[in-house]
This record gives sequence, structure tokens and C-alpha cells, in this order.
Amino acid sequence: MSRITTLAALFCLLISLANCNAQDYSESDLHSDQIIKLTLSPASLPDTARPYQLFPRQDDLLDRNAAIFYHRAVYLFDTTEARLRGQANDPQSVGYSNDFTNETLSPEVLTKLRNWLAVYEPDRLFSEIGYASRSSECDWQIIPEEARDEWFLRLIPEVQSCRSLARFLAAKARVEIIDGNYEEACQTIKTGFRLGADLQKTEILVGSLVGIACVNIMRQPMLELVQKNDCPNLYWSLATIPDSITNVNDSIRAELSLLRQGSGFDLLENPERGRTDKEWRAAMNEYGDRMVLISMMTGVAQVMPPTIVRAYPIAKQFLINQGRTPEEVEAMNSIQVVAIASNAFTNQLVDKYERGLALPPAEANKYFAEIERQDSIRDANGNTVSDLPLLWHLNNLLPAVFSVSSNESRCQRSLLAIQIVEAIRLHLAETGELPESLDAIKVVSLPNNSFRYVRDGETAKLFDFGLTVTHARIYEITQSGK
Repeated sequence: MSRITTLAALFCLLISLANCNAQDYSESDLHSDQIIKLTLSPASLPDTARPYQLFPRQDDLLDRNAAIFYHRAVYLFDTTEARLRGQANDPQSVGYSNDFTNETLSPEVLTKLRNWLAVYEPDRLFSEIGYASRSSECDWQIIPEEARDEWFLRLIPEVQSCRSLARFLAAKARVEIIDGNYEEACQTIKTGFRLGADLQKTEILVGSLVGIACVNIMRQPMLELVQKNDCPNLYWSLATIPDSITNVNDSIRAELSLLRQGSGFDLLENPERGRTDKEWRAAMNEYGDRMVLISMMTGVAQVMPPTIVRAYPIAKQFLINQGRTPEEVEAMNSIQVVAIASNAFTNQLVDKYERGLALPPAEANKYFAEIERQDSIRDANGNTVSDLPLLWHLNNLLPAVFSVSSNESRCQRSLLAIQIVEAIRLHLAETGELPESLDAIKVVSLPNNSFRYVRDGETAKLFDFGLTVTHARIYEITQSGK
């Protein structure tokens, strides 16, 4: 099976497993950082949920573009960090530190964290991110129309830097939780969740990945918040977070559309139009030059063949099998034959993905599983059409689809796990005991889930075996005071 077919199969398999319980690993295969220890206290729902919202309500939003404020916030963060490090004798002693993400903050690290956050107060960094989170629209304008044919060459530092904004928000929320300011912490976490949702509107897969990363970064303060014995229950606040916060389908469709249009390569955008032999060679050279640029930007080596002699007979037979006469194909320039075949294959691949994305989850699982089981991308002679050199650019684009999809599933399950934890806290408030099973929780209706729960005396485990062993987590739950 070729690399293209393999990547397509991996992506389809991932989707087909997204809501399944099956896994080929066990608890003993997990690392210590995948075991999350939680101490829970009984917690009832707040009298009013509005102060503890975790996503903005529609009537809280103002008619403006959030991207403007995110750009300003990124600038404030980057310039302040640079100033701090430039003024310090030891640049590692100032600015953001990975120590701020430690599960337990020592007094020294907590003091350093408070001092770091205080630096940003005059710059109003949180205010700028807050303005963005209360904006009804977020138009990033990542790819202007004039640059559609060079979309893969565009640098997007403003999107990548949004991770820093999420880390800032998570650090701020942690301090607010330590100080007992739970309403403020919820507002900060809400701002982080909105940032993640707005990054889904970039309509590029990198933006979706960064958005999912921002939501995941907010997971740590959320886990700390639900363990506070005087924090109201956030079950319904979590339940009202929209699916759009991690929905990557629009980004996948946008990039699939670019693939269908030729991905900015003149050679592939309209291979049917007439060109002279010289123009076909120029278009082929332009494709090769751009592949070199992609190789430099992605770090994936691309070795372009000196000729397309190997690809031509495969492409020729492919076009004949699709209904063209041998005479018609023979009359074409050999580069054009390969370009048309490559374009047809790309459209077939895009069609399969788009059909699957449009299906309901249950049907999509069966649909993608069937695609994964078949190697249907072969011509009548048994040649793999995806060996064509003019498809090599897909090797740099399809892995992103796989990565986005796997991270989306993990992020969704993380939020769902915390919602189940809050349901357990509600059960504690009602009965005083950990539930014997998730079905025993009657105070709220649990969302459909594929988690396994086992109680053993005064402790319990919530198993999230996810897609792969690297995505798995086990929540070890102990009731406070027991």
C-alpha cells in the first residue's frame, strides 16, 4: 500500500474508532502522567449558573471582529516577554515558565507566577483577550484572495502565538483558584475556551490544531477547580459548551477544497486546458520549485524525479480506464496526462472524505471503516495510481488531517470526563457516597459516553481508553475526608 493510501487509511480508521470502546492495550501500558488523581467533595448546583459560565452566551456578545483584539493581545504578550528577558541578567528567571504548569505549585513558583502576572496588568493583556471573547465574529483573514495560490507558504505567527495567550489564561486561572476567586477563574477559563473556538474559524488545519491545544491547556485549571470543596458544581456549565469549540470539519473541508482546486499549483489547477510543450515543462518546474519550498518549511524531504517516464504509463492507462480513447491520450503531452490523472485521483480522495464528513457519527464510523478495509485506488493493471509524482504534495497535507482529528477526539473526551466528574460530585451531594456505577447517577442524565467506571470501596476509577494508548487517561477518584 502506498504512503498516500496508508495516510488515507489511518485517517479513516481514526474516525471509525472515535466513539468505540475497543483498544489493544491495558492499564499497565499507561505512564504515570496519564493517571490523574482527583479528590472530590459533594457539590450542588449554584443558585444561578451565570457567574460560572464556561462559554459566552449569545446575548453577551458585541458586534465586532475578535481577530483585531487577538492580534493586539499577541503583540502585547510577545513584546512584554521580550522586554522582561532583555532587562534580566538571567533570562530564565523572568517571563513565562514551564514551572507554572506543575501539578503542585511550590511557594517559590507561586510567588514567581504572581509577579509575572502582575507585569501584564499595565498592558491590559487580559482586557484585550476579554474584548475578543465577547465579540460576535472572528474573521482572521489568514489567506487573502490574492494569495490563494500560495496558501501553503503563508506564515501565521499570530495563530501560533495564541498558545501563549492560552498559557497566560491558564496561569491566571490557577492563581484565582488558589485565592478562592472561583467566579473570576470561571470567567478566565471561559475566555480560554472562546479563544480555542475562535481559532477553529481560521479555516486552516494548523489553526484548528492550535485551537484544540488552547482548549486542552485550560483543562488543568478546570481539574483543579472541580476539586475545591467550596466550588459550586459546574455540570451544566460544562454541558452548555458548544461542540464548535473543537469541531474541525470546516477546516478540513476548506483544505480539501484547496486540494480539489489544485492546492495553488498551476499544473494541477486546470490540467485540461491547452499548453505548449514549453508551457507544460514550465508548469512542471514550478511544481518542483514549490515542492522544494514545502520541503524546507515542513522538514519532509521531497525528491523530485528527473522525468515522469515512470508515471506516464500508469496515468495513461488510468485515463483510458476512465473512458478516454487511446488516440486521445496519445495526442496529449505526457506531463498533461500525468497531471490529469493526478487531478482525478485527488478529486476521488476529496469526494470520499467529504461524503464521510457529511454523515451522522454512527454512519460515518461504518463508512470510514469500509474505506480503511479496501485498497481501491488502483488502475486496471494493478498499478497504484497514488505513486504518481504529482501527488507528492499530499504527503505534506494529509498527515495534518490525521493529527487534527486525533487531537479533536482527545479534547472532546477530556471535557466529557470532567463533566462526568461533576456528575459524580452531584451524586455525592445527594447520597454521600461515590456511585456504584455511572448508571447509578440519577440526579442528572449523563451524556452518551464510552467511559468505564469501577468503584472499589472508598475509591473509584474512570477509564478513558480513547483512540490509542498515548491518548488514554485514568481518573483515580477519592472522596474527600475518607
